[in-house]
Amino acid sequence: MKRILIDYTYYQHGTFHGGGEYGDTIIRRLLCEKNAQFGLFYYDNLECKDDLLTEASNANWEIFSISSFNELPELITQYGYDTFFSPLPYQADRQGVILPPQVNYIGTYHGLRQLELTDYSGIMKGEYFGLNDTGTINELTDFYGTLIKNASKRKIITDSRHSKYSLLKYYPFLEDNEVEVLYPPMKKKGVINSDEDAVLSALQVTTNYFSLMVSGNIYYKNVLRAAIAYDHFFSRCPDRVGGDYRVIITGIDTPDSILSQVANKTRFIILPYLSAELLEILYKNAHTFVFPSFNEGFGYPPLRSNALPCSLSMFSFYLTLRNPWRNGNIFQSAFCRRNRKPNTSKFF
Repeated sequence: MKRILIDYTYYQHGTFHGGGEYGDTIIRRLLCEKNAQFGLFYYDNLECKDDLLTEASNANWEIFSISSFNELPELITQYGYDTFFSPLPYQADRQGVILPPQVNYIGTYHGLRQLELTDYSGIMKGEYFGLNDTGTINELTDFYGTLIKNASKRKIITDSRHSKYSLLKYYPFLEDNEVEVLYPPMKKKGVINSDEDAVLSALQVTTNYFSLMVSGNIYYKNVLRAAIAYDHFFSRCPDRVGGDYRVIITGIDTPDSILSQVANKTRFIILPYLSAELLEILYKNAHTFVFPSFNEGFGYPPLRSNALPCSLSMFSFYLTLRNPWRNGNIFQSAFCRRNRKPNTSKFF
């Protein structure tokens, strides 16, 4: 029987992200698998989501806490694992770790956006908040590729053909058949226990009369640019929508990063990362979901928004700078513009 060790550190490095949601979804499905033995590990010095740990323990999975990723090779060998799977394998702590030659490495790569966006740093600096120097190509290649290069047996999973050929470009030693495109599974529909009207009332918005954007802290999601476009619209066409129409942006720690850049400040509601339930309520009740990212892996957010009912049509907005159509996976729901100036983006 196969023995599979799973990397459960993916949500110990950040608050909320698509790779983490993917990892949770995969583990929940594997909890029902009876034809293999599973284990998972996490860092003992970082906060960890206990719900999945409890479910895994109840399913008789082996649970390990480690203090360093360098412990992984010994852990694999000592407990006889033949397969190691990481839902989000690129973190700085993996640098230099060499997997045992007998183990099959499976890693999911949700895109190589930092590598692909290095040529934008000069264009974007000063125009988009949250952008730091992205480092050299060699440093970023090592960042993404440590486990790829240090595994004798490997199977790379990615979620779009674009990302597959990006991997083959930056890691030319990979064979075509070592990289497989598999679309990530969708999460089950979220459960809403809260009073939706009360939640919306607390935010001072009404159903179908606000726009929603997510992941505002992440520069390549391009949210600031979309907020400026909305602001231009509110200033130039104040009579097109009522004064109580709002734009909700989630995933932002410092609201001033948006509010300092817009004139119509009362039109914008800036929120931190939200619980899954609150986010589900916003997706469900939004008039419009705007997704202005210019580099994506799979595109969970627009798919999630379009899976929920809304009395008015929602659409996904997909902006790029020079790279057209990063994500073919959401082509049926995406509206693509390549304009560089914010005020050329038309929302209504």
